[in-house]
Amino acid sequence: MRNSLLNLSINAAISVALVGAIPVVAHGAENDYKIFRPDSQGPHPAVVFLPGCSGFKPAFAPGAYERPAEQLRSMGFVVAWADYLARRKLTNCAGGGVTQDEAGRDAVEAASWLKSQPDVDPKRITAIGWSWGGGSVLAALADRGIKDPGFSRAILYFPYCQAAAPSVHRIPVLVLRGGSDTVAPPQLCEPALRGESRKTGVKIIVYPGAFHAFDASELPPKVDYQFGTVGYDPKAAAAAWKEVLRFLAVGK
Repeated sequence: MRNSLLNLSINAAISVALVGAIPVVAHGAENDYKIFRPDSQGPHPAVVFLPGCSGFKPAFAPGAYERPAEQLRSMGFVVAWADYLARRKLTNCAGGGVTQDEAGRDAVEAASWLKSQPDVDPKRITAIGWSWGGGSVLAALADRGIKDPGFSRAILYFPYCQAAAPSVHRIPVLVLRGGSDTVAPPQLCEPALRGESRKTGVKIIVYPGAFHAFDASELPPKVDYQFGTVGYDPKAAAAAWKEVLRFLAVGK
């Protein structure tokens, strides 16, 4: 029965994601975080979002993060945006204004803050990072100066790593990659994903033919930039979202 209900919830969420019918409902800003809170009483599982290099309002896909945040909120998750750019008054990660180590620590700080919230279950916090934010989550897991990252699971959409190191915080990790991603070379993240960290369950899924940012529905199927190719792939996006919901359900 529980599996049936889970499948219904997953299929419903995927359908809404594809048609874009869910209204975006932001539940305010608290302690410098944009928060999406369920209407029901907690304690709830929680998710920390860490965006790509262009932040939470990328020009090419302004609703890319609000849609999944609202979908998770409607399913009973508290969502917090760890905006490593806004807190440093930056518009993107280029130029050296912030490192992945620093952004990763911002995710840890957000998770720590979530743990202090009465409506959050402190044992059920997940970090989700996209692109540069995904590499930053891996940087946090490799940071020996962090005693507890605060999140017990991590999801990485097409992570871009600048200088990945082996993980010292061994938690389950789900990696979702595009098979034709020319923006985020997979080998850059391998030091953080291979070896000892695999003992806790690092699951890597590659979607053949999918480009970087394959989940951004505002994008056309293919756009070539100097730094690489990006493009929306509805099949890969739906399949990846289904994996995300299953992964979150295990930790829920």
